[in-house]
Amino acid sequence: MNFQQLEVEIPTYIGGDDSAFGPPLAVVRIENLGEGLVVTLPTVDDEGPNEAVILIEKRPRGWFIGLEPLSGGDIETAIFLEGHKFTIQPGTQSEQQGLVEIVDAYAKVDLLMQPEESPTELSH
Repeated sequence: MNFQQLEVEIPTYIGGDDSAFGPPLAVVRIENLGEGLVVTLPTVDDEGPNEAVILIEKRPRGWFIGLEPLSGGDIETAIFLEGHKFTIQPGTQSEQQGLVEIVDAYAKVDLLMQPEESPTELSH
């Protein structure tokens, strides 16, 4: 598939017995830059910026995934995928501002995966 820009509606993980996914839908935008993809994700933070930006590029020995700070600016945090190995390089500014958190256990990640009591609608 060759495209310049694509928007996809993604359902929210809500848990439950009948269906694990449902409304609200989040609109994810994917842009083809020619040399890589930019994926723009809506955030749930009403007080901060409303988009998170991820840059994906193919490299000779794997993949580069760059995370743009929510405050904007240059890619600062990077994830490198070589084979089955991930290397994460958090940016200094992001670490100092508490925007990147490396956790050892699944407990915090499991908490983030739980549905909210009253989910808010996400849009782009």
